[in-house]
Amino acid sequence: MGGMTAAVVASRLEGRIGGVVLVDPTFISPEWQREVYESDVFEQHRRFLEADRGDLIVEARTRNTSRTDEMIEIVTDARLGTSIRALDVLIPPNPDPKPLVASITAPILLIRGERGIVSPQLARELAVLNPDLRLETIEDAGHAIPYDEPEQLSQLVKRFWADLAPPK
Repeated sequence: MGGMTAAVVASRLEGRIGGVVLVDPTFISPEWQREVYESDVFEQHRRFLEADRGDLIVEARTRNTSRTDEMIEIVTDARLGTSIRALDVLIPPNPDPKPLVASITAPILLIRGERGIVSPQLARELAVLNPDLRLETIEDAGHAIPYDEPEQLSQLVKRFWADLAPPK
């Protein structure tokens, strides 16, 4: 979805952006990167791409009971449209999030899911490293916040951008 990419781009745009929103980005340790890379995640993706759409939708409905049928179909179709190489982004090493976030000069809204990828400890460390970071946690959410909690996400982002807007 692009949180890591957004952080990398924001770190390189010194003063040229007004703010950046990072929604449970893949800020993971080098050890976790290796573990994911060495797992069967690539094989799982290959099997997904070869599976029947109807079967995938039924399975997704079982796993994601809070998602609407429309969202399940959108996500399934989007994933079916990805390349077999889509998961190459998991090939280590990913940038270390601490110096990356510390180097961003624009205000940052970091939104993490309570059960997401960004741990509470890492989120607190990032907030210390960059005083322009605002941290929000969406309770009872995982990594797929835009799919599972779109209204809460929207409200947090709107509030952040409103706070950044110059007074009229």
